[in-house]
Amino acid sequence: MIFLQVFLAILAAFLLMRFIFWRRMRRYAGWGRGHGRGGRHVFRLYWELGLTPTQKREIRQIFRELRASVGDLRGDLPHELGVVMSGDAFDRVSAERFTDDRLARLADAKAKFLAALERVHALLTPEQRAHFATL
Repeated sequence: MIFLQVFLAILAAFLLMRFIFWRRMRRYAGWGRGHGRGGRHVFRLYWELGLTPTQKREIRQIFRELRASVGDLRGDLPHELGVVMSGDAFDRVSAERFTDDRLARLADAKAKFLAALERVHALLTPEQRAHFATL
């Protein structure tokens, strides 16, 4: 019983982090079409920070690469979770394998996200970083 509670807590945390991650990425990386879905915020950010065309182009490329590399973070969650929960008796080994896989994917996505932030940080001038902190 306790394992099920831990499993559901990990699953809920994973889904919440995934939601927050993609929502923020869409808002700040300009993935929305036109001005919808956060696109206008990116243009405002570009304007507020006074990014050069080269900085804009490189930042867009960084987040496109990030999106492509972590795009399959969800995988086939409903099917995989269904396999874990389908037996008459709870299969602890299968459930542990499932959660280990999910946590590994999340750790990989976190590392890629941090690397992308580091690259963006390197592109910004000290003045732009200071101004970004005040936005």
